[in-house]
Amino acid sequence: MGELHRSKTNKWFAGVCGGLGERVGLDPTIIRLIAVLLTLCTGFLIGFLTYFIWMLVVPEDEKGSRAQNWRHLYRGPKRVLGGVIGGLSEFTGVSCVLLRVIYLLASVITVFIPLGVLYLICWVIIPSRPYSSDIEIEN
Repeated sequence: MGELHRSKTNKWFAGVCGGLGERVGLDPTIIRLIAVLLTLCTGFLIGFLTYFIWMLVVPEDEKGSRAQNWRHLYRGPKRVLGGVIGGLSEFTGVSCVLLRVIYLLASVITVFIPLGVLYLICWVIIPSRPYSSDIEIEN
C-alpha cells in the first residue's frame, strides 16, 4: 500500500474515492458505492462535508497513473434491466438467479422503494464493461 492521495486518472469529481481505492487495493467503484450509501444513510451534510474535507486535505497524486491490480466491478452482460445484478454475480461468483431472487424478496419486504433507489444508484455508479474487453480475437 502506498500513501493516501487523490487520483488524477480514476475520478468522477475530485479523485477521492479513486485514490482511496488505489490505496487499499479495491475497485474504486466499490468505494464510490460505499460512499454514496453512507451519505444517504447518515444524512447528506455529513457525507458531503467528509468528501469536501478529504478533497482539501488529501493531496493529488503527483506520479499519475498507477497499476490497477484489483478486480473490476462492471454491469454484466446478463441483463434483465440494467445489468447491475449480473455484474454483481460475475464479481462475487454467486449465481445470478440467486441474487435476483434475494433482491426481489427484499424489494417486496421493503415495498420496493429503498432497493429500487439503490438499484438506480448502482446503475449510475457501476460502469458498463468496456466494449474492447468483450471482443475475443481468434487466430
